Amino acid sequence: RGLKPVAILAQDVPRPRRSQRILSRRLARNRHLYGITRSSLRFSSLFIFIPIPTRAVQALCRSAVPMSQLSNVSCTLGHDVADDTTVFGGFTFEIVALVATMIFFGLSSRSARCVSAGAFSGQVAKKYCWAEDDCCAKLSRPQDLVTALMASAGNKDHSSVVSMFRDLRAMPGVALKTGCEEAGVACSELVVAVVQSSLREHAFDMKAVDQVLALMQEQEIERTPEMYEALMRVFACKRMYKEALAIHDAMEASGVSPSETTLSCLIAFASHANEPERAVQFFTKLKEVAQPHIRAYMTVLGIHSRRGDVNASVEIMHGMQKDCPELVDVLIVNQVLTTCRNALDLRTTLEIMRHYQGQEVLDCISYNTALKTCAASADLGAAEQVFALIPAGLASSVTYNTMMDAAVRAQDASKAWNYLENMRSRGIAEDKYTVSTMVRALTLEPSARRVRVLLEMQKGLELDQRLLDSTFHSLLDACGGTQDPDVRREFYCAVQARSLGLSPGDYSILLRGLLSQGDAETAKVVMLAMCERGLRPSQELFAMLLESSVRQKREDLASAAFDAVTTADFTPAWSMCVASWASYFSVLTRYGNNRSIVEAHRKMATTYQQRVALSVTLRAVADSSTIEKTMEIFEVLAAPGVPVDDALYNSLLVACLKEQQADIALRLLAHQSEHNGPASSTTICTAVRIFGRCCRAAEAHRLVLDHQSRNPLDISICNALLKAYVTNRQTPKALELLDVFFGETGVKPDGQTYEILLTGCAHANSWGKAVGVVEHAAAAGVSIPSNLMGKIRSQISSLRCSRALLIRLDDVWWTVGQ
Repeated sequence: RGLKPVAILAQDVPRPRRSQRILSRRLARNRHLYGITRSSLRFSSLFIFIPIPTRAVQALCRSAVPMSQLSNVSCTLGHDVADDTTVFGGFTFEIVALVATMIFFGLSSRSARCVSAGAFSGQVAKKYCWAEDDCCAKLSRPQDLVTALMASAGNKDHSSVVSMFRDLRAMPGVALKTGCEEAGVACSELVVAVVQSSLREHAFDMKAVDQVLALMQEQEIERTPEMYEALMRVFACKRMYKEALAIHDAMEASGVSPSETTLSCLIAFASHANEPERAVQFFTKLKEVAQPHIRAYMTVLGIHSRRGDVNASVEIMHGMQKDCPELVDVLIVNQVLTTCRNALDLRTTLEIMRHYQGQEVLDCISYNTALKTCAASADLGAAEQVFALIPAGLASSVTYNTMMDAAVRAQDASKAWNYLENMRSRGIAEDKYTVSTMVRALTLEPSARRVRVLLEMQKGLELDQRLLDSTFHSLLDACGGTQDPDVRREFYCAVQARSLGLSPGDYSILLRGLLSQGDAETAKVVMLAMCERGLRPSQELFAMLLESSVRQKREDLASAAFDAVTTADFTPAWSMCVASWASYFSVLTRYGNNRSIVEAHRKMATTYQQRVALSVTLRAVADSSTIEKTMEIFEVLAAPGVPVDDALYNSLLVACLKEQQADIALRLLAHQSEHNGPASSTTICTAVRIFGRCCRAAEAHRLVLDHQSRNPLDISICNALLKAYVTNRQTPKALELLDVFFGETGVKPDGQTYEILLTGCAHANSWGKAVGVVEHAAAAGVSIPSNLMGKIRSQISSLRCSRALLIRLDDVWWTVGQ
């Protein structure tokens, strides 16, 4: 500023380095205000060594006081500032003089802010009243306070502005009006500055604004339209649209009319503040005073679109066509069409399209919007009418996607596929919306060819995870409606190419389809992938896979699936059910060896009890192989100490009965007697039946006698022995046992006993003995089936000299006959 630089030499004062750093940083940030170069900020050229409060230095850097106002104060330090020629780091005299003033008076940070804001006329020392309690200085005249306030606003010291305005309002009389007039500042500018500072300091209160406006009215201060417009701009910049509308209300209350520009802005304010009624009112007022701008039209049309008011939108568009047709452009027509789409007004949409057909106000977006209205209304005929109006080369992928959507909504899948082919023939690329729409068309009429088309379509597209999941789920459902055995394999290849993880339900659907078509190879791959992801296959699915492996004679498939589900670390733990284990043992029995069966049994024994595992293993082996192989595995697994229940022995004896293996039955009985104790009645009965079928009735008799020595006989054992003798054509021996067993043991015969004996007598043609058996049954009070009695009577009647037998038979007929 053309002033000589001076220096404060304080050699005898301590030199705190922290004050140097603070002052250097603050001055460096604001060096553009004072023309300070970077080289002048080096510590080597800085000679201020006096401790200064941090906020005082901060205020110092905001502004400077002219030399003429502080020359007397700074001279009291004992320096001749006018003659001193020592260079002070390149800093101007104003900064040094202000530092000296703060040092001399010992000002606090708040007082320093007041000093820094004073670029006003007069001598500053005479205008302050120093208070020792808070070291705070205040201005005594309103005009000085107004000047300082505006200076602080210019320096963006918003807290000082708020504080000073609070002091100005607290002054008595018409201080606001007087201060503004004497300082030459417009009151409206002061109010706007205060509101801006309040917003920046987060100390804004709408009630305070109302009070300021009321204070201006009391002091008869003019409230100009520019002031209200400036306030509305301030609030609009902060997106405080409701407050801007409140300023308009105050403007109307004061009798100030808004300008055309203000009304246009108010329409936008009301729209943003979600007050559509007020926006329409402002638009009506604007139309009364001037021609609205295109932006005002678009704002009001957007409001009607959100409300779905088609009639109001069409009325505005017709008014524009009448008053200013040049404003009706593509944006206006598209906005009205959007309103029709939101309201699903198909009739108005078609009228607009026909009215403007062939004009330049329709573009691709216009036709697409109209098509979306038709699609949302599920009116394929109307969509085809609009599609026919589209000029050549104007249709896009959105156009065809919308036509496909309209066809799908109308439940016409064939037309949707036709539009896809038409789209491809025109060289228009598909997108993710095409995939999504055609997947819905596929669910209407699934086929293997269409599934392959969609699988091929999705390869080159980037689809989000949600769309991928829904797409492949729908494709999987569509695969279930086809009979092509290869489509599911192709589907799973696409899943692997996308590195997708299907849900447990989708895995189940895929596996069921593959197994139902006999594709056990792909099913095994899917099962392994399922296990790798930690998903538990259901017991039913695993059993289906094993059964399919059995049908295809693929032991490797069964083994691979078995290894996958038994070694996978499932959480929670998963174990094969008994049915799955039985199916697996069946596969191993038919296509494996004894060693693999033993290893599988040991794995099962880790999950189930040894008794249960042994029973499942041997029963599955017995059902799928011979009793000899079963007995070999039994002798390996049923080691000493391994519990074997009677049910397992009985099952193995039943297998011996089917194959008539009496020797193996004896081995089983010996093993049971050695490791499990005496056999039960059921076991003995089964063994007797085996010996009887093998024509070894004598051994069966010895077995029964041995059992009788330890346990009482059972009627089932006696009947089995009788049947063994009868089967071996030894009916007399059986008749002898009738009195022995049932007389000595006390076992009561039943109907089955007499049926066995009568059958043996009939086979031996011993009709006299048969009549004796009937008489014995009558004496025991046991009934004999009438069909058997009739057969015996008819046979006796055919014989000669049988009258006596007939008389004997008829005497007991009514007693034992049923």
